[in-house]
Amino acid sequence: MESLQINEAQLFDLRCSLDCTISSDKRRQHILRVEKCAVELGRIFLPREIIKLQVAALLHDITKELPFEEQIRIAEEYGVPFSENERMCPKIFHARTAALIIPRKYPQFADPDIISAVAKHTTGDVSFSTFEKIIFLADFMEEGRTYEICRAVREDFFEHLPRDEDDLPDYLDQTVLKVLDATILILVREKSYIAEQTFHCRNHLLVKTSI
Repeated sequence: MESLQINEAQLFDLRCSLDCTISSDKRRQHILRVEKCAVELGRIFLPREIIKLQVAALLHDITKELPFEEQIRIAEEYGVPFSENERMCPKIFHARTAALIIPRKYPQFADPDIISAVAKHTTGDVSFSTFEKIIFLADFMEEGRTYEICRAVREDFFEHLPRDEDDLPDYLDQTVLKVLDATILILVREKSYIAEQTFHCRNHLLVKTSI
């Protein structure tokens, strides 16, 4: 699919709309840093899709601050309710609900790649595309993340970036796998329920990168 024809004025307006959509300045700053990181990664892996990556980054957390009950209602309203297993992972709710409301609230940005990347940015997915992997990593690696593992992944990523373009796809997969492993370990230590998509994505990439 061709890149969306979006100009800087539209991106500026979308950024400004966060002031009304997101009440927390901390969350707004995170979103802007994710956008910046998505641009950095886009220049490496998808230079022709940077504009779409920016939009996906700006929209990825637009329902993050809604109460869990409201997010459950939104998912039911759109006909894709959370399963019993998914309800054990309320922290992932906002990915689906944000993706669901994009066509209605932001129809000018209702691109399949953007919607899918927003929907998958918390859990990963076996069908992860390069576009989706970039948003997933940008959310984890953005420079404001305070977790040591987030800083370590970011520093290691840019320090060991391959010079040969042919090595980039595997390097991207290895980095996503590293983030999934770290996420799973954190959730295990917290005794939190782990989304099935995360396990499946991790195992898929483990096999893929071992071949």
